[in-house]
Amino acid sequence: MIDAKPTGPLYRRVLENPATRLVLPVSVAGNVGSWVRAAALTVYFAQQDALVALAIFMSIRQGAQLLVLPLLGVWVDSVKKRLPMTMCLVASSVCTALAAWAMTFDTLSAIVAVFSLSVLGALSVLANSAFMMAVVPLLYPSDERPVINSAMGSISTLSLTVGPALTGALLFVLSIPSILLLDSIMLLTAAGFVYRLKLTEVSQDHADNKGRNGFARLGIARGIEYVSKDWRFLGLVFLGAGSFAGVGATWIINPSLTNEVGLGVPYIGYVMSVIGLGSFVGMVLGGVLASRGRHVQICIGGVLLFAASMCLWGQVSTNSGVWIWFLPAFMMGFFACIHESSYWTFIQNHVPQNVMGRVTTAIDSLTLGGMLLGTLAAQFVIVRSGPAAATATSAMLMLGFWGCGTALVLLGILRHRRTR
Repeated sequence: MIDAKPTGPLYRRVLENPATRLVLPVSVAGNVGSWVRAAALTVYFAQQDALVALAIFMSIRQGAQLLVLPLLGVWVDSVKKRLPMTMCLVASSVCTALAAWAMTFDTLSAIVAVFSLSVLGALSVLANSAFMMAVVPLLYPSDERPVINSAMGSISTLSLTVGPALTGALLFVLSIPSILLLDSIMLLTAAGFVYRLKLTEVSQDHADNKGRNGFARLGIARGIEYVSKDWRFLGLVFLGAGSFAGVGATWIINPSLTNEVGLGVPYIGYVMSVIGLGSFVGMVLGGVLASRGRHVQICIGGVLLFAASMCLWGQVSTNSGVWIWFLPAFMMGFFACIHESSYWTFIQNHVPQNVMGRVTTAIDSLTLGGMLLGTLAAQFVIVRSGPAAATATSAMLMLGFWGCGTALVLLGILRHRRTR
């Protein structure tokens, strides 16, 4: 782990860190490329009248994060990281190129091949992302981590908008297989960047993984056990789940709320763009705030204000004009992401490196459960009471997570201080 404390302005130090010139391109390739593939595959499956395959692919793509992340955490903590990260990106590049080749055949077998290769490619990128979270503490001292986490988070947020938009523009001049080939080249280039990373760490927890309960079983349990024993991290899980519940609800509520206020279909996209802009601004400002400390306060405040913005969105949208409606949408995106850098920086600064992979993937998997719950709750209320009521219900659900998370984090901090 890096302990050196170089002098100079913080942002300049991060930019001058040789790792940044490698980490950021990898983040762009992984995030933007992921959404480019998803958008291209959406068009392909639609052209092939195989929308069921698309639905299954997107479900597996999201569900894998819940099911596969804990296993990936075991792997991350048990190996040196540079070569596996490289091979994950190479594997995704190969799968993407083969999927592009399969698209040139107009058969059912080709559709099955594209589906299967796309799933394998998505899982490979997911594995690389799990490694990246554990690698950051090896490349940056603690005071620089909020900046790089904010930069990576901003890329992730922007890719949600940039990826599909880039695909739409490329479709005017390129075929879908050609777009996937470009994505494959980008992934292969990212693999080269990863291979050049200089990591001096040595895995320290091999023996711990090979206990009587078996490698994967004990490894997964170790990550969850670490989180459950430290109330600070358990509280962060609740706060993260509350934020994800709001994100999941937003995707469901937006189309219904737009229809209820009598706006056309394009406004569904406009709202998502405004939310995306708010997310980007929140991510950047959140990185600035995180670099000054007070990570816990930022996390607590961010989730609380996200819930308030969600409730305001439903009320303003049914009583006011269109442009005023965009304000709470912007605020939702802003407060959904302002705590992102603080969240992961606190974890990276307080979790031992030998269990970093398992702890971060355990937290990721548990918090994603909040998105599922938020989505289901919003859909349930929309059917019975309408989208405005769903925003209030979602806000109450988020506040429930926020209350539990805040209490656990604060009690955990007090308990940690007493035992030091």
